[in-house]
Amino acid sequence: MSRRKADKELIRQLDAAGGDASVSAAFSFEPRATRSVIPPQDVDERVHRLLEKVEREIGIAPSRYRIYKNIGSFSVTAAPSFIRKLSEQADVATATASRQPEEMLIKPVSSEPVPGPSPERPKSSRGTKGK
Repeated sequence: MSRRKADKELIRQLDAAGGDASVSAAFSFEPRATRSVIPPQDVDERVHRLLEKVEREIGIAPSRYRIYKNIGSFSVTAAPSFIRKLSEQADVATATASRQPEEMLIKPVSSEPVPGPSPERPKSSRGTKGK
């Protein structure tokens, strides 16, 4: 699996999944040469074609999938081998774990206090109406 396409959490979940455990992931398509948005009617066709191709190659079908036509993406719940193979396809731009860890805040680099407003600097005039 290309680490460039998949997020770290998805890779962790795929490595941790055992046997028949399913993994859920969201996928986005590689933009075409024109860099335009994929028309909704084309998204449905591309997803079905991609899922059928992966199913033929590994012999496993996804347990669930959902297509988001208007944003050109889709989500799949399947065996780890299916998710890995799907994320390797040329049409797929990104693969992201559907279940993210609880802690999604960006941790601070340092804990230095931020200076308050200085007396030399005038306060903003926003919010003062009709003075």
